[in-house]
Amino acid sequence: MVLLVWKMKKIKDILLYKCRWDSLGINCIFCKYHISQGMPITNLYCNKHSISLNIELCINKDGILGGICGEWFCKDFEDDGNACPDGIKEFEKIKDQLEENVLYEACQKEYLCMTPFSKLKKNDSNEEKN
Repeated sequence: MVLLVWKMKKIKDILLYKCRWDSLGINCIFCKYHISQGMPITNLYCNKHSISLNIELCINKDGILGGICGEWFCKDFEDDGNACPDGIKEFEKIKDQLEENVLYEACQKEYLCMTPFSKLKKNDSNEEKN
């Protein structure tokens, strides 16, 4: 039996975070492929990749999901008209370096944080954040 290991390449975080409140200004919530439910948001998924994005949701002290924590995107991010123009310019600088089937988090560390799609559930609207 041959075991194949997929090693994701690290992407240096060169983003400037100069949008509102020192943020990048792009996120799955600003992508034309996202679908969200509830207010505050309690379910979030990607219609293009058919994956749950609930990893992005905050959990309060009572264990209730709601709201977005962090700034997340994948190589296929497409602005729905709500992303920060400066953030889109920053994203375009690194887009060619990004791998397919990886969810990236702009975590303001040396490298972008990465979660492979294989670790995300397939459109499970009842998923709880890991």
